[in-house]
Amino acid sequence: MTVPKERRSSLHISSSQTTDSGTYFCAM
Repeated sequence: MTVPKERRSSLHISSSQTTDSGTYFCAM
């Protein structure tokens, strides 16, 4: 998954609501 840092921040905030996605981003 190649996403610019600016995008990553937005995605992280949105994914924070999802436990699965939150854990995935945390692992990165």
